[in-house]
Amino acid sequence: MDSPSNPFGRKRTVALLNSLPGITPFSQHAILRFQFIRPGTRREAEGVYRIVQVPLSYTFQHMRCLISFLFGGDHEDMQKMVDMDQYEDEERGHFFEVRKKIVMYQPKYRQATIRSGEPWIRLSSAKDPYRYKADWDFDDDKDGESVCGSEEEQEPSEEEEDPWRWEAEDELTLANLWPDAKHPDFDRGIIYYHTCSTRDERPTQVHITYDRSITQRRKGRGNAPYVFRARGDVFISPLADLGPSETRDKFEYPLMQMSRHLWNDPSNAFARYLHRKAVLPIPDFDDDEDQVEVEVENSYMSTPGLTTSPSSPMSSSSIPLSSFLYTFPKHTPGPRPSQRKRIRYMSKRLERSGRGEAVKKLRHVLEREESPVDDMEKRRVIASERGYQSEEI
Repeated sequence: MDSPSNPFGRKRTVALLNSLPGITPFSQHAILRFQFIRPGTRREAEGVYRIVQVPLSYTFQHMRCLISFLFGGDHEDMQKMVDMDQYEDEERGHFFEVRKKIVMYQPKYRQATIRSGEPWIRLSSAKDPYRYKADWDFDDDKDGESVCGSEEEQEPSEEEEDPWRWEAEDELTLANLWPDAKHPDFDRGIIYYHTCSTRDERPTQVHITYDRSITQRRKGRGNAPYVFRARGDVFISPLADLGPSETRDKFEYPLMQMSRHLWNDPSNAFARYLHRKAVLPIPDFDDDEDQVEVEVENSYMSTPGLTTSPSSPMSSSSIPLSSFLYTFPKHTPGPRPSQRKRIRYMSKRLERSGRGEAVKKLRHVLEREESPVDDMEKRRVIASERGYQSEEI
């Protein structure tokens, strides 16, 4: 049965998506700069940005909703965030990259823009880890707006270790990146790639780094983001109401100094935005129930000696078969698509490692039909899997 304590259940997903984490002191919040980058467009060095105080307890699902909140994201776009099945095979979905030892562009050229960095973590509820390599790495475009991602970052061979680590958006928090808010690691940064409308479109990026320009410190406690400064009025999501002769330039003002009260007033503005956008659709189980009934009926029909004649106990019963099915819980909650993807991804990595080779060897030994399995051989394989020497058995 689905319950709030079930880590794979939909109720827990809803609770995570439409609520903020607990209140923490402002000393445990990070002051981050969100630098907006749209490939193919020229910009000034300062660019479009938001400087925001964010609780370190925010997960990356909170961060994605926050990015949409800060940069005029479409309401319908946030609905796609929680529709996991819709993005099961989506190749244009969003994703996060977390990099260590980042190198920034010169401030006079491009402020707060990550030029390169050491691969570390990738997160996405939309992309399949088995297919992301070709679509996730972007070369520099003509204007140099798409950074991070080069020909050197090719898919590793079977012998090589993947430099990226796959994590879940609803589990990893900012505190995992910056554990110490008083002495943060400024060499770590995040790049968010927004969902593309078409396969040929280059994704809009938001570079997130620790900001050192804000010396003002707020006192108190809270769990909501607080905007210190903002520049540029843009829309991260496509504008659906544009006419055939209209462009984004007619509605966007990238040089405008924005008032922070647009996001800070009222104080629960982001909480209301999060609650309004993160609504999971009600699942439709009718098709699944019909399929279960058909499968059960066919299984009885295929049983030797069982017929549907009037003398059959199954046909003479006045209680329909479906009544027995509905006596018990009809659906056992299973892992979400993002969970299944991570499990498959980790299984693939284990196959590449030495432990994976030991598992293969043990499976081969156990499946041999010609000769019985020697106990010492079993123990030797198991010891090899655990990293022990065979002499120590």
